[in-house]
Amino acid sequence: MAIIQALISFFIAENDSLNSISAGDCNIVFQSFGPLYFVIVSETGENFNALRTQLSYINHQLLTLIPSLHLQRIFTTHVNYDLRNLLSGTEIYFDKLCDAFNVHHVNDFHAQGKQKITSVVETTANTVNPVQFIVSAICCLRMSARLRNDIGDVFKKSKPPKVIDTLLKGLLFGVLLSKDKLITLIRPHNHSLHPSDITVLTNTVNSSPNFKASESWTPMSLPSHAPTSSTYIYAYVCFFSRNHNVESALYSPPIIDGDQGRKNSFGGGHEMCLVLLCTSQEGFFDMKEYKGRIVEKLEQQNLVDDLEKSLISDPYKLAPVVEIGIHGLRHFVYKTKSKVQYTQPVREPPYTNDDDWRRLLRLYQHNQATLHSTTTPTPKQIFLVGVHESVFTWTSRSMGFTLHATFSPFTNHTTAKESVKLLRKWVVANENLLFLNSSA
Repeated sequence: MAIIQALISFFIAENDSLNSISAGDCNIVFQSFGPLYFVIVSETGENFNALRTQLSYINHQLLTLIPSLHLQRIFTTHVNYDLRNLLSGTEIYFDKLCDAFNVHHVNDFHAQGKQKITSVVETTANTVNPVQFIVSAICCLRMSARLRNDIGDVFKKSKPPKVIDTLLKGLLFGVLLSKDKLITLIRPHNHSLHPSDITVLTNTVNSSPNFKASESWTPMSLPSHAPTSSTYIYAYVCFFSRNHNVESALYSPPIIDGDQGRKNSFGGGHEMCLVLLCTSQEGFFDMKEYKGRIVEKLEQQNLVDDLEKSLISDPYKLAPVVEIGIHGLRHFVYKTKSKVQYTQPVREPPYTNDDDWRRLLRLYQHNQATLHSTTTPTPKQIFLVGVHESVFTWTSRSMGFTLHATFSPFTNHTTAKESVKLLRKWVVANENLLFLNSSA
């Protein structure tokens, strides 16, 4: 670490910046965010752009814990401040995030203050789908447009009458998740929740077992929504399933983040997570009542059963896609740029093996980096042929999409090109099933 600090200091003294070092199979990337330097050391074969994206998400995770202006103020007042004093107990969030980058492949990252090392973390487990970091988008749970609209109506109609005019005394956003899949989103008019905020929020609630043990009320910030804010917002987090006991949820006492209090009566079925983001520090009971009404109405309208069916059938298989005449298709990722969402089928052989899946992700990363290259002319179509597979990437600014499709290595360019045209038609025809078109 002393060597890294010396390298950074040398370039600063020369009024220059150190961006990256390549040494054989090892790539080292440096990135400055405000008063902090981030350094990532990788032997995964990922390109520099992918590694910089990972550092950006790590910084984003940090800023959900400590607002940007608060961080600036700390280092302005105390240049040699050891940030580990504030990050104690939050290592698990960074652990899970780092692991998600590489599909169980360990990366080390170091966040260094301009004068002092502030954090050292090693990865342990996986929470967020790594494709999210490649295409910079979020994935929605596949369900019928009717079901999605019905769930949105439940959120609109569940607000207690006494606080409708004040929007639940400061409710900013609401997010209903199933693991890393977005089910629906609550937001005020003319406001949006950035995909990077949703990704880091998903990682946060899925990382700590304390969130699943009980209802939680915890401060955080939304770096992309309010990048210059120095204040916290407050998140009400509750996991529940179809057998969740609504009455006990309505009248249980608030649980401070990290406490092991009352356990929710989880039953069988798939768990969902409701996150309500509020500006009021005293808003716990309002958020709790709102959640209780939502769960109650979902059960009364039998929407929980329909949701359960969608959860069971997701992710979808390739068979319905192949049946329209796309032969040799092994996997694909489709991103709609206007919605900043993506869809992909379930991993099928040979990509059920982590090594093969990781290799495919590296090809997607390569083509994605080529599309956004600043040093060479950017193509609209790329056909990359490897020993194990071939990947056809197609992007269109006018039609607003990016598509990565994987085929057998023996598939020729003409066949692959015709296949991706058919694949895009299938995605467009099923758009209401695959994407969230509006928020509640």
